[in-house]
Amino acid sequence: MEVSNLVSHLDLEGLDFPSLDDLSVRQSERIGRFTASEDHKLMTGVDYTQEQRINAIKNQFKLKQDLIDFVIAFEQNHKVGIRLNDKNTMVEIAAKIEPYIPIGLSDGGITHVRNKVIEELTGKPIMDFESFDMHRGKELEAATIEHIETKYNCKITQCLDEQIFHQETRNEKLQGHIGCTPDGYIEKLNLGFEGKAPKAETHFKYLFGDGNKPALSADTLKELEPRYYWQIVKCLYMNPTWDGYVFTSFNPDYKEESLKDITFIVSRSRVKEDIPKLNRRLEMAVKLKQEILAKSTQHNSAHHLKQQLETLKTP
Repeated sequence: MEVSNLVSHLDLEGLDFPSLDDLSVRQSERIGRFTASEDHKLMTGVDYTQEQRINAIKNQFKLKQDLIDFVIAFEQNHKVGIRLNDKNTMVEIAAKIEPYIPIGLSDGGITHVRNKVIEELTGKPIMDFESFDMHRGKELEAATIEHIETKYNCKITQCLDEQIFHQETRNEKLQGHIGCTPDGYIEKLNLGFEGKAPKAETHFKYLFGDGNKPALSADTLKELEPRYYWQIVKCLYMNPTWDGYVFTSFNPDYKEESLKDITFIVSRSRVKEDIPKLNRRLEMAVKLKQEILAKSTQHNSAHHLKQQLETLKTP
């Protein structure tokens, strides 16, 4: 995200805040959090280096004084402890504010952050369109687990009604803002479990590929289904002692038993380089969320309302 667009992304005009309704504990604990099934929305932007982010900030300002004024205004509003002196170069000044500017999130990622703000302000979830595959997956969740347990002689726990919503993280910046709910856990293998039950056409593509696209595997999951890949990365990030993940696509409609499922393991070593990338994006998202929430507080403050009234009185 370019610095020049920062203010527009923090604008609250046009947001509709419905009334707060009672929610189940299981649903309400996810409100406003960045959860694993949606984290792919944060991963589509450019993964800039710190040097590139600093230069992107610096290049938005022709004059050093303009950059100084921007940083001073930011510090006055957010009290983050930025200190400047006359000897600071533009690069040094940009470096001081760089940690607080979420450069790199795509427009889709920013929209996702705004939705999380709306959830927190309303206490209601933003409901995405539920596809046929998602609805089918929920209906066949128990059948998927039973099939895998029988075929592979394993026991899947922490599943169905006993699923666990993981909230703890070692990163204090993210504590209280993120979460994940694995479909299950295979204790004897120390692996998480993620099961999907797509329609026959989608399952067929997973089994045999589609045109120039290969079949689904541990090697191709990130390319073909990034939403599921980043879901697994998030769950491994929040469960650092797990060795990996079992991924299954299950469709009971196929007559041939060998075609009913495609199952593979995504090892921790395979995703280890992407865990820090996800961590950075989550930090960006949380920062932006906090910025928008702070603006919402200002937007509804008595001082802000008084200013609006004074403006109305002005002829």
